[in-house]
Amino acid sequence: MLTHKSAIIALLLCAPSLFLLSPAHAAVHSHLYAAHPYTFGTRFERNHLTTIDAWITHGTTTHAHNAQQKKTNVLNMYGAHQMHQLGKNLANENLSDTSIDVLNALWHVIPTDDAYAQLKFEGKCAYTGGNVALSLNFTDAFFVGSDVPFYKLAIKSPTYTDITPTDAKNAEWLQFLNRFDTILQEEGLTRAATDVTGVGDISLFVGWTKSFDELENFNFFDATLRLGATLGTAEKKDQDKVFSIAPGHDGHKGIFASCDLAFGTSEWVSLGFHAHELFLFKKEKSMRVQSAHGQNGFIKLSKTTIDHSQGNTYEVGGHAKFEYDVASLFVGYTYCHKDKDTLVSKDTTLYPSDIINNDSMLQGWSMHTLHVGAEFDFSNEEQRLHPKVSFFYNYIVRARTVFLNNTYGGSAGLALTWDL
Repeated sequence: MLTHKSAIIALLLCAPSLFLLSPAHAAVHSHLYAAHPYTFGTRFERNHLTTIDAWITHGTTTHAHNAQQKKTNVLNMYGAHQMHQLGKNLANENLSDTSIDVLNALWHVIPTDDAYAQLKFEGKCAYTGGNVALSLNFTDAFFVGSDVPFYKLAIKSPTYTDITPTDAKNAEWLQFLNRFDTILQEEGLTRAATDVTGVGDISLFVGWTKSFDELENFNFFDATLRLGATLGTAEKKDQDKVFSIAPGHDGHKGIFASCDLAFGTSEWVSLGFHAHELFLFKKEKSMRVQSAHGQNGFIKLSKTTIDHSQGNTYEVGGHAKFEYDVASLFVGYTYCHKDKDTLVSKDTTLYPSDIINNDSMLQGWSMHTLHVGAEFDFSNEEQRLHPKVSFFYNYIVRARTVFLNNTYGGSAGLALTWDL
C-alpha cells in the first residue's frame, strides 16, 4: 500500500502527444462513484500552442467494495443500515409525538441479536460524464488552461430488506417499520431514486513545461508542472434525499498540484510518470449527521450547521504507449486515495465530535484502476491543425468504499500551432 508521503513523489507511466494534451486532463479529479479515464499527460513546449480536448465516459453498476474490500451492493457499501438508535439524541421538533414515541421505544430496547433493527438497501448507479479542456501557451514554457466537467449521475431503484432475525422482530421494531416512511417524511427526507445533471467543478490552472529532443539515451524527455484551483461549481449533495451523492466536491473550493514526466525509449514506445494532489478548503454547511454511536448508513435524522473539512485526495499511477504511424495502444494503472473527512459542529454539546465523526461515510476511500485504449493522432509539424481521437476502457481492479463502476468512452482533441 502506498503511503501518503510516497504518493507525492511516486511516478506515473504515461505517453505525451506531440502537440496535444493526453486523452483526458489532469485537473479533473476522481470520485468514488465511477472509474475516470486516464487523466495525466505532459504538454508540448511551443509558443502560442492552443489545444481543446473533450472526453465522455459511461458506466452502470449495482456493485461496490465496502471498507473490508468485499463486494456488496452500492447502497450497502457502508454496511447494513442500523435503525436501532436512529431516534437517539434528536434535538429537532419536526417529528410528531407518535413518531417520537416509536423511535424512543426502539432505541430503549436491549437487543438480543447483533442484526436487530437493521435494513439492507440495494440499488443501481448510472453515470455519464466528461470534460472539455482548453489550454494556451503564452510563452514556450508557460501556459494557462481550464477544465469544465459535466455529469449525469443517478441512483436507481433503491429498495430495502429487513435483515433482523425472525425471532428478534419484537413489537417495537415492527412499529418502526410500519411508520418508517412517515418518520422520514416528517423529517423532510425521501429515500426515492435520485438523478442529477449539470456542470461539475470547473478548474483553472497555470503550468510550466519543458521538452528535450534527441537525447543520448531517449528520443525525448518532457516535464510538466501544473498548479490550479477547483471552484466548487458542481451541484451539492441534497441533504433531504437519503441517496443523494455529490457529483463533485460538495461545494468545496480547493487547490491542486501535479507533476508529469515523460520519455520515449524508442521510436514506438513511450513511458511517463505522474503525481497529483488536491487540497480542499473547509466549508460551513447545513448537513445531516449521526446523533448516536449506534447509527450507521445513509439515513440520518439530525441536521445541523457544521464546519466540514474534506480529506485530501492524491492520485498516482502510470502508462505505456506503443505507437505505429498514427495509431497507438496504451495501457495504464492509477491509484487514487481520499483521506477521511472531519466535522466540527457549532454546538459540540448537542453534537459531540466523537459521535458525528464516527460516521462510516466520512472515512475516505481508495481505488486501483486499470486503463486500456487505442489512440489515433494525426499531428503533423507541417500543418497548423492537429486532430486526435481515442477510445478507452477503465476497470477497477481493487477498491475500498468505492462503487465498482467500470466505464468506457472516447475522446477527441484539436491543437492549433500558430508558429510553423
